[in-house]
Amino acid sequence: MKAKVDGSGKSFNKTVAAIKANLGNGYYSLIITGLTSTDQMSLMLWSDKDDFNAGKTFTLEALGGTTYNELTYVAPLGSSDPVSQWVSTYDYGSVPESFQCTITEATDTYIKGTFSGVIYQNNSSDVVSKTITEGEFYAKYTIQ
Repeated sequence: MKAKVDGSGKSFNKTVAAIKANLGNGYYSLIITGLTSTDQMSLMLWSDKDDFNAGKTFTLEALGGTTYNELTYVAPLGSSDPVSQWVSTYDYGSVPESFQCTITEATDTYIKGTFSGVIYQNNSSDVVSKTITEGEFYAKYTIQ
């Protein structure tokens, strides 16, 4: 997994994994996470059709507007400090939220795709953001 964070290239390849789950009641999730020794980037996608297939593009709004697909970033890894946590939705007002993830390959063993978006700190009404561009992932499914 790699991306440009505010224009600077970052690679999250110490560990990369994908977990797909049937949550019941016709809901499915796909989480793709990449780690370094100091930070983490994750994608969380929702579906009511289990359609995590090549050619499918996910944007911010999910499940008919009842939730959001998300891009998250944590640095330093393991921190619970709100300033170290970033997410593609913003809770303190109206900002230009954006997120896009396109699956380019999908098999029973791995998933591959691209992503971009804007991520925000959600710890105050001061808007602090980072722009994520040129994101790419290749992740093998972990056994559940």
